[in-house]
Amino acid sequence: MRSGLVWCETVTLFRFSGEGAYLSFSGEGGGILTFPGFSPGSKLICCAADAAIQNWAPDVRGLAWCGFMHDGRCRNCGLSFAVWRGGVCLVGLIVKMREDRMQYRPGTRWRVIIACYHFLDAPCSPEKCLIMQNNFKDAVAFTQQGEPVGNLTLGRGTIDGQTVYVAVIENRIASGALGVGECDKLASLFKVVATTRVPLVMMIDSAGARVSDGLPALGAFRCMMAAALKAGAVGAPMVCVLGTHCFGGASMLAALCDLRYFNVYTKLAMSGPSILAAAAGTSALDDAFRAIAEVTIGATGRLKLDACHRPFDGKVALPTATHARMRHQMLRERLAAAKLFAKGANESVVRKDLTAMYPGGYTIHEVNGVLQGAAQGAAKDGASSEVAVIGSIDRQPMTAARAHALSALVWKMADRSNSTHPPVLCLHVLVDCETHSTSLEDEKVMLSLYLIDLAHALFALQRGGTVIHTIVLGKLGGGIYVALAAPSSEVNLVYGTEIQLLPGKAIAAILGDTANVKPEFADYVHAGVAEHELKIGWVV
Repeated sequence: MRSGLVWCETVTLFRFSGEGAYLSFSGEGGGILTFPGFSPGSKLICCAADAAIQNWAPDVRGLAWCGFMHDGRCRNCGLSFAVWRGGVCLVGLIVKMREDRMQYRPGTRWRVIIACYHFLDAPCSPEKCLIMQNNFKDAVAFTQQGEPVGNLTLGRGTIDGQTVYVAVIENRIASGALGVGECDKLASLFKVVATTRVPLVMMIDSAGARVSDGLPALGAFRCMMAAALKAGAVGAPMVCVLGTHCFGGASMLAALCDLRYFNVYTKLAMSGPSILAAAAGTSALDDAFRAIAEVTIGATGRLKLDACHRPFDGKVALPTATHARMRHQMLRERLAAAKLFAKGANESVVRKDLTAMYPGGYTIHEVNGVLQGAAQGAAKDGASSEVAVIGSIDRQPMTAARAHALSALVWKMADRSNSTHPPVLCLHVLVDCETHSTSLEDEKVMLSLYLIDLAHALFALQRGGTVIHTIVLGKLGGGIYVALAAPSSEVNLVYGTEIQLLPGKAIAAILGDTANVKPEFADYVHAGVAEHELKIGWVV
């Protein structure tokens, strides 16, 4: 992406064909800023400092406010703007030139004032991806050690004279997906990093867990994430350079890092563009959606979101590790700025399955879908045991605000373990949450960071001596499973409940129409996904 600042008085379309468009911007200083032909898939994003527009073209009718603005301002840079109706966006988000728009004839002029532009090249080609990988390897003086495993290559490197471990996750197979082999190898590496505290630098170009590997991939991801959490907890510096794609579990790996470097083509989110578009009721191929996705999950938006985000210019620096507790507060401030906090009533929770699980009684309340309370006599722990209870059991997706509310409760418990208050001996995390949120609103604040914040909090509590049981009361899957299961002592399923890699519809969309066969409990145990089945006499 090329970007710059230019003040213009006139935009003239002086050549237009199906192959591309040539525009000339005449600036105040008399200079001409000319963009060459647009290659397929390219876009020009313009943000206006002033919406004063005068049109001299009689065949262009009307003005319309762009649908992708917030409080009358551009979502990309915050400046006010307007756009022309009809497909050519002169002072808005996308310049779109098509042969069926021939009414925009060469010589047509508009009087505009433009503050900044962002030119996005066509989608990253295999050749450009290879250049990015080579630039990364040069930046860290990469030396390969051992043979690649699937999409993963391990080795060592040097940054500013310091030896570092290097992991390269490339888009070779299934969009760079991480299967059992890759996760096992990464888990071993994270254990070494946790022991030696030698910095780890990763290049990540991956769509997440390999769906075709099924439950074993989920179990392997759980073990790998547990090892990664430990490496982070002991203060081992971690850095990542991101390729074209960083989705799902791969985005959670990136969220663990103290520094994240973005290439111009990078897109990072818990969900890929197709899923985000479907949730927004549109298509991932829609130009309007692609524009808003770029300023939300693309490098354009991500670089503005976090001080830990930097553009990759061929150099990599080693960070000073940031304590997870400090990041939690920063994430709270981000939620508040995005106005994603909601006020809800405090309601008492009474359910048959909870009564069967806790015969000694329980007191649990729910606020905005988040449980908090305590229970006596857990069926699995004995009638005299007392446990703290948190969770989310209303079958709603895990949002950034909800994940943060859960992590806030856990961090308070972890703080008790370091104070004069009695520590929490056992925590039950009750869940009926099939998946994480697929809303662009949650991706604006980077949902992956909130899931990792929850995982960090639980891991800190576990390191303090608390036994943590994640208990599934309905369905659990995807990134929220990994965030809860990785730091848990046990994952237990109430009889008849289910853990899945992704929701059934998402798996069908990736692998095609496949029979939705529910695994036996022995399959969960064999895959390392769960430990115990709770037969409490009541089936959810």
